[in-house]
Amino acid sequence: MLGGKKFLENVDAPKDDIISSNDVFEFLKKRNCREEDINLIKEFVGNNYVLDASGFSGNTTLLVDGESGCCIKISDIPSNLQDLKILSNFFSKYKYTSNVISYISTNKDYLITEKINANLVLQEFRDINVVANIMGRYLREFHDTVWDIQYFSDDERRLLRDNSDKFITTALKHDVGLSFFADYLGDHDFHAMKNYIEKYGYLFDSDEVLVHGDFNPKNIFSKNGELYRIIDFSDSHFGDRHYDIYFSMWSCLLYYGLLNHKEVMDRFIDVFLKSYGIEKIDFDRMKLCNKIVCMYWQENNDINYLRR
Repeated sequence: MLGGKKFLENVDAPKDDIISSNDVFEFLKKRNCREEDINLIKEFVGNNYVLDASGFSGNTTLLVDGESGCCIKISDIPSNLQDLKILSNFFSKYKYTSNVISYISTNKDYLITEKINANLVLQEFRDINVVANIMGRYLREFHDTVWDIQYFSDDERRLLRDNSDKFITTALKHDVGLSFFADYLGDHDFHAMKNYIEKYGYLFDSDEVLVHGDFNPKNIFSKNGELYRIIDFSDSHFGDRHYDIYFSMWSCLLYYGLLNHKEVMDRFIDVFLKSYGIEKIDFDRMKLCNKIVCMYWQENNDINYLRR
């Protein structure tokens, strides 16, 4: 699904997760990337195979194998990955992600980071009960990290705070939400969702953990059964842990194809919450975050077929 559904409307891109270097270069040409930029990407990709780890955000994420391996993220919007570069540098200090190698902004944006010598959770684990257990445990580990805020740079502090404010304001922009979230919620009353967010949105900032924002099995790397690295901190912010909890459970069920299997879903959620720590769960706060997720991601996905 190279580049996500957004880019498949007018481009005949490869559909497989594992793609050849030639397919990558052909895709970039059709995407109107500059020749100089493609030549730079060629230096990193070489003749290696590439794992397309793109999600639904519209950005492309390519994990390059081999000795010169790396992670390449591409956006069609100039300067769109600049904030991610700042946050990636921040989280690399805590060994949660790899160091930034290069950031290029031309007619498109390219962020290249060091290779992660581990497998994505989605690659590594197929037993859904194991996935529920490790994802709950990994997320709790991330939330329990002690962040020394006094050593944050001004840019890091600004981005994390701005992102927190953005979730509520963005969610309230829309009269519709994403259909797959609404289906999962069993609720398509988007007007009522907005009213609920307006009434209780102040709670979103009252549990100040550092939220990842997109804690899904295509962004989490595992090694020897332990959390190893995380990618894609674009939506990271100080806020409510229940946002990550809900989004992570939903995304696992989505990527493992289980959203229409209620019995399996219920068991997955039970294992995930117990692994995370049920004593930390406030189901009223979870209800608020469910609705924020549904409305927020309408703005962050340019994928018409996912909308109501």
